[in-house]
Amino acid sequence: FNVNYSTQTYTDGSGYTTRFKNFDYGAGVFARVWPVDFLFIQFQPEVNWINSTQTGLNFSGSQSHTYKSTSFLGGVGYGGRLIGSHYSYFTLMIDLMNDINSPYRDQYNTATPVVRAGFGFYFKPSRRK
Repeated sequence: FNVNYSTQTYTDGSGYTTRFKNFDYGAGVFARVWPVDFLFIQFQPEVNWINSTQTGLNFSGSQSHTYKSTSFLGGVGYGGRLIGSHYSYFTLMIDLMNDINSPYRDQYNTATPVVRAGFGFYFKPSRRK
C-alpha cells in the first residue's frame, strides 16, 4: 500500500502563478530474489489512483482531475537480513511500463528513479541458534 502527497508552485516569466496539488494512493505486491546474501532484484507491479488539482493563484479558477495508472517497477537493491530476527534494505528501481499517468514518470514520460529504503524486525524472533 502506498500514499503520496505533493504540492508544487510554478511561476512563469510573465508572473502567472499556478499551484499543483497531487494526492496519490495505490496498491501492489513485490517479489525479491536474493542471488547472494547482500544483493537482491526486486519486481513490483502496482495500480495507482491520482487526484490532481491545479489552481491559478492570479485568478479564482481551478481544475481537478482523477485518473488511474499502472506501473511495473524493477530494480536492484542492497540489504542485510537475519531470517527470524531483522532486515534492512536500500532499493533503486525504475518504472518499466510506459503509462503516461504513472507517478514514476515525468512530464515527458521519462522514467524517474524510485529510491526506497527501510528496516524491519520480527515481533516474535526465532529462538533457534
